[in-house]
Amino acid sequence: MKAILVNEDKSLRWDNVPDPVMKDDEVLVKIHAAALNRADLMQREGDYPPPPGCPEWMGLEVAGEIIAVGDEAKEKSAWKIGDAVCALLGGGGYAEYVTVKYDMLMPVPKGCSMVEAAAIPEAFATAYLKLFVEGHAKAGDTLLMQAGASGLASVVI
Repeated sequence: MKAILVNEDKSLRWDNVPDPVMKDDEVLVKIHAAALNRADLMQREGDYPPPPGCPEWMGLEVAGEIIAVGDEAKEKSAWKIGDAVCALLGGGGYAEYVTVKYDMLMPVPKGCSMVEAAAIPEAFATAYLKLFVEGHAKAGDTLLMQAGASGLASVVI
């Protein structure tokens, strides 16, 4: 398959990489769109290495279509071939295909294009985590937002 790789001079190239190998708890996604965020830019500069086991090429947010489902993913989830999904990745999204653990997928929201859906995972998942899981926010609470100058702040607002 093809992926966007970073050259030594930080320029990019569309080149061949190994096809992803799907594990039993993963699905294979044909990527339709990938987002660009600060972590991708840091990765291009060599300042944000992918976690162990993730592809070395950039791409932390994608949207696409499931084209294969591992046996464990079939047993433990309702994902099926043809589902439109978006996902937050450790890397590898700037490619034709990516494998994703079944519980790291989100459905593409109704009315969203694949391009719009690719920009959802990082900011929305982080906002949800910070507000509701870590911050225990609930209906009726008041939130002071100090600035609205980032993608995450925009989502929170």
